Amino acid sequence: ISDNTVYGCRVCVGFKQAGEAQGFVRRMNLLNCGLGLKYWVNGPDAKRHDARQIKFIAEESTIYAPENGGGIGMTNPKVHADQLGEPAAPDWWHTGPKSFPLGHSAVTLYFHSEVKRVNFVGYKRSSGGVAIAFGERAEGDSSDADFHPMYVSSVKFEDMTEDSYLRFGTSTSAGPGLRKCLQIDCDGRRNSLLIDVDGSLLGDPGTIVPRPQKFYDKLGYTDPLGFDTMEDLIPMPQRYDRFGNAIPFPSGVDHGHGGGLEYACKDDSKTADGAPGCEVLFMQKGYWLPRPGVPAFPPGTRIVAVREDGGLIRLDAIHHGWAYATGWVRTAQCRLTMHWDPKKGGSKKPESQHARRYGRVRPGEFGAHRNTSRIRATIGPVYTQPGIWRKGCTLDDKWRAYKCVKGQHRHLVLEVMDWNHMDRRWAPVTVEVNDNWAPQGGTLNVLTGPAMMWPGKRLQTFHALGHIGLRHNVYFSGDPPKHIRFHLQYAAPTSGVVVCMYYGIPNMIYAYVNGRRKAPLAGATPNWDNLVLTKLVPNMPHGTYYYDRVGVETGRPGYLYTVVKGSKTVDFKISHKVKLTTKITVTADWGGWKNQSGDNFFRKGIDGLVRNIALLIGAPPTRVKILGEGSAQKGTFWNEDTTSKDFAKWIWEQNKSMAYSPREHWMTAPTSRGLVNATAAQINGSALLEIAASGAHRVDLRRTKFLHGFAAERRDHVAAALDRGGSQQWLGHWSILTEEERQLILEHRAEDELDETGTSQVEQLLRVQAIERERPQFGQPCQNVKGSCDLPIVINVDGDDNVPASAASSADASPMRDAKATEEHVWNEEEEQIELGTDTVLAKCQFGASAAGCVIGSNKGDAALLQGDNTNSDAVQVMQVVVDDVPHMAAPKGWTCNASWYSDGQTCHCECGIWDPDCDKNALLVPSIVDGDLIELLDVVQVTNLLNLLDGDGNANGVLDEDEVVGLDRRLGQSSLLGVARRIIDAQERGDNIRSTNRGVSRLGNFAMLSGTRTGACRYLL
Repeated sequence: ISDNTVYGCRVCVGFKQAGEAQGFVRRMNLLNCGLGLKYWVNGPDAKRHDARQIKFIAEESTIYAPENGGGIGMTNPKVHADQLGEPAAPDWWHTGPKSFPLGHSAVTLYFHSEVKRVNFVGYKRSSGGVAIAFGERAEGDSSDADFHPMYVSSVKFEDMTEDSYLRFGTSTSAGPGLRKCLQIDCDGRRNSLLIDVDGSLLGDPGTIVPRPQKFYDKLGYTDPLGFDTMEDLIPMPQRYDRFGNAIPFPSGVDHGHGGGLEYACKDDSKTADGAPGCEVLFMQKGYWLPRPGVPAFPPGTRIVAVREDGGLIRLDAIHHGWAYATGWVRTAQCRLTMHWDPKKGGSKKPESQHARRYGRVRPGEFGAHRNTSRIRATIGPVYTQPGIWRKGCTLDDKWRAYKCVKGQHRHLVLEVMDWNHMDRRWAPVTVEVNDNWAPQGGTLNVLTGPAMMWPGKRLQTFHALGHIGLRHNVYFSGDPPKHIRFHLQYAAPTSGVVVCMYYGIPNMIYAYVNGRRKAPLAGATPNWDNLVLTKLVPNMPHGTYYYDRVGVETGRPGYLYTVVKGSKTVDFKISHKVKLTTKITVTADWGGWKNQSGDNFFRKGIDGLVRNIALLIGAPPTRVKILGEGSAQKGTFWNEDTTSKDFAKWIWEQNKSMAYSPREHWMTAPTSRGLVNATAAQINGSALLEIAASGAHRVDLRRTKFLHGFAAERRDHVAAALDRGGSQQWLGHWSILTEEERQLILEHRAEDELDETGTSQVEQLLRVQAIERERPQFGQPCQNVKGSCDLPIVINVDGDDNVPASAASSADASPMRDAKATEEHVWNEEEEQIELGTDTVLAKCQFGASAAGCVIGSNKGDAALLQGDNTNSDAVQVMQVVVDDVPHMAAPKGWTCNASWYSDGQTCHCECGIWDPDCDKNALLVPSIVDGDLIELLDVVQVTNLLNLLDGDGNANGVLDEDEVVGLDRRLGQSSLLGVARRIIDAQERGDNIRSTNRGVSRLGNFAMLSGTRTGACRYLL
């Protein structure tokens, strides 16, 4: 739009269209409008990983305020994919675009706006006026798209004061329903970005970023784990050290006070056997029963809870311990002493649960609580400031934002690429930014991801506002994605950031740039022979990376370190693995290191066990890694064949197991070099390598209770609509539910989702803490050996990743489903390949009388093994084998149900992805009408009789056409067949009477005779 004048409108110029387009406004005069300029349209679809870059430009124009100085000059331009409007009110202009049921919207990966040589005249803050407003006046906006950056240059403000130049909006849209972002407000307005290219706003070039919002406010829902604030949503791995001890939150921030849910066991409480106290109950086969070995709480005991539900109090497992992880006590036996609800005496702004437990600390301080970390690398706090990195920035309360002169903020995009990226939730996600190249202690941003625009579907793409040149530490709440893509948006190719992402798994991580495998930085991957932490810097080549499975920096293993540069993407994928837990008997004989005598199992090093396992499984020896650590005693597996001579000698002299040594002890090893800078040879070496390589019972009980809240005839529909399995079978049931029923279902599904994710995190943490508590019971393994002892070790065999990273391109819904099916199938095949090799190994495993497991590689006869003789130096005793879990093992490509169901010769299964061949057997023609996304089946007998009367005497083509539709009232009279005939004719006309191109198919418009098979497996769809 150009070269025009617009006067006196509600909106002078507005872009709101169902189609996708890039907009331009040039040489316009906009006067006396409530809103001068607005851009709120469709963009490329992020759920299809569409990375096309589009933009909006406004230039050489003047926007005048209304006479009283009120109104808004322009709002931040933004886009959202697949939005649909309606022709009549309420329409896009009044209530915003539709996302359900008309469309399936999503955020757009790449969009920015440029405002150049635009003059704003006469806006006054005293009248509510502002020249540029972020996050305002966008009807139907969930606020999840307000992150799109705006570039301004050569802008002028006339007859205005500085406080009316700019205003950032307030975050919104927390909640479980459609257009909501679940636990917290959507990310958009907490990650908005204005880039002042030439200093028109700031005086010098820089950036303007939002202030933190609602970080310490009370959450708007009752969290299943008792979390009170956004601060509590920081993922567990980020706030606990390698031993499960807590890393405190910071002091000196605007945190709350009080909060939580606590009880005291009543003095007159009794257990089932009459003893005083509050009995702890567990769900066991549908009954609430005490568990042997878990004592009741004595009267007066402080009981810390995460929630009260239906007369039962769920215990806080982290406070009470592992034994109480799924325990509950009766509400009637307890007295309330603290409540989170302000209506019940609780704080309106509570302290976070983590801070109530462990306190707060200043930078560089250990916590006072006995269960806080004592590891120097994880000394508190977890972070120092919430929100966006703002060192050197100045807060402007009038703008609700920070002014960052010379700031270089840009969005670091975390794009989950897993095949189920719309069905599973990985959030909350945190991105902590610091300038110390540190694992923690910087500015922390919590992200929840885009709003839910379709029931049960949440896109897992996160636009985190970071800063060029700094380190960004990334943590996911759930298990890490199998495939993730990093973008550094709108940064120069020479600009970069360092990303450190926590995986916490022993699998290997592979990198891809432009779809090609990239080798890790040469010599930088830590292991016991190379205890080194290589410092990556942003000016290194894009995609430079290594993966630390040892935990050199903090003692916590499983960190990915990488460099991400502007205008490029890098993908990371998890490999498959087989983990073997084995046990060897070691003695105090030193001969295993000095010579070939003795029974040191690893005396042959790579020519022994490791090589044998590699050959048997079919993996190169370089992919067989020793992850367990032995003791330092003579005769253990550390020797000059399995490691360096210096390290073998050092670990023998230390007389300590690496598994139970502090990180500070690791750093004294001769193979440790601490934090070092990467050399040019390492970087070049990597390039040469690349060239050469080129809680289920409780959830079910709650669901049963939920269903009983509906009328009996509604329960089947409600139960089907609760499904979160990723198929569309719930759609038919959803369409007949009331709006109230839909809202209740969305809230219940959200509660299940939060409960499952949170419980998983707590269980992982409790396992770590349980191991630490039990350590004194079994002592240090193989320490101070005088005779012999059993030494457990873990051997990890890495699989190879055969799937190249997909390119960033657009895809329609059907190709996207194909891509998901293909990726899942290849993932299954890779696992089958490595498990086949493992089966080959286990087939050679022999069981003996004294062996805890079986013995591989022994040259002893069966008789000797049965007598307990497994002392052969080439043998290994396998105690446990663990393989990766895969979604649909051994299933045909595209099959999403149990693999044994496919073509089982018995049942036709539906909603399983690809077609079940069993559905071709005993097929019959079924009359069907298509109505939107639903197929309605007509009565076979009625339609057969109808076609015999009308079509049989006509052209016998299986539909009603030509003379067959004439005189139906006369021919059919008052028969029920008349109503059937009219429904068929109406469906044919709604489909424009289009015929099938296949002459053998009976179809006209939206009516067809479809081939079908009777099956009881699909009745839930009816």
